[in-house]
Amino acid sequence: ARRVWRRAARAGARARRAALGRVDAASRDDQPADERRLPARPARNRTRRDDGRVGLRARGGWMPSKLGGGGTARTVLAGNIRTASDEPPEHTIEPHMDMAHNPTYPSKIGFMMLHGPPAGCGGETVLVDMRLVTRDMKALGLDRHFASRGGVLYRKKLWSAERASHSFTWQRRFFAPSRQEVDAQLTRGGFNDIKWGDDESVSYTNTLPVMTTHPETQEPLWFNGVHTNHRDYFDLAPHIDTRDGSPFDTCYADGGEIGAETLAQVRASMWGRAVAVTLQTGDIVIVDNLLAAHGRLGWTPGVPRMMLLNHFE
Repeated sequence: ARRVWRRAARAGARARRAALGRVDAASRDDQPADERRLPARPARNRTRRDDGRVGLRARGGWMPSKLGGGGTARTVLAGNIRTASDEPPEHTIEPHMDMAHNPTYPSKIGFMMLHGPPAGCGGETVLVDMRLVTRDMKALGLDRHFASRGGVLYRKKLWSAERASHSFTWQRRFFAPSRQEVDAQLTRGGFNDIKWGDDESVSYTNTLPVMTTHPETQEPLWFNGVHTNHRDYFDLAPHIDTRDGSPFDTCYADGGEIGAETLAQVRASMWGRAVAVTLQTGDIVIVDNLLAAHGRLGWTPGVPRMMLLNHFE
């Protein structure tokens, strides 16, 4: 898989430069949606921000990393290289920022289209300018509203692969074969209320603000998993079995329920600022995880499409 990545990177150098160009220049409202540009800047050191989050950056370049606890099923191919998602092809993945629901998250994400779908079959990659979403959220007062409620409380539960047939297992989501390794990751990651059930399931929580500060530009940005970690995302997905409960859920930090209207406002902004990009085999996209959300549109089942992913410090 490493050889495939390197070979595609060399063969797709021109596509990579184009992709980097899409994320290098500052976004402007007077541009058409398909010409908006999202900025990306070199990685730096690991720093702990005032909001308690840890952004992963490396001195002298980007270092690949593998963080456990994500909401999307992925398959490890080699080292830190994984499939971007193992969700069914017909499932559309809402725009999101990777691990925005966790205290620790990747600074940059590398996507490489190993097998691009043919035209007319769907499967477009979705990119969202989070500066514009932040502007929307501030105009609606949602940044102040969530702050007045203490932020977002994330409730999470994963089952054991020995007892569950679905992918929401701690073995798969934490890339760990033992409870001890999961406990170590949860403790190191700053999670709370860690509890193991008699059925070998583990539940845990964490609380975060909806806004964070970009470590390089110092601008406040909407950065959270309010909508994609809410239980309605999982309840409405036909391929996810929630009879034993939703694996993830969100509420206000004070324990209050987040209303359907609020979730709809967040989703309307995310999708309203989204641009669909048709990636071809060999194309590479580098995403600043704070400045650009990403997602994907569903595609025709049976049509080959495979995207690889690597998180970077």
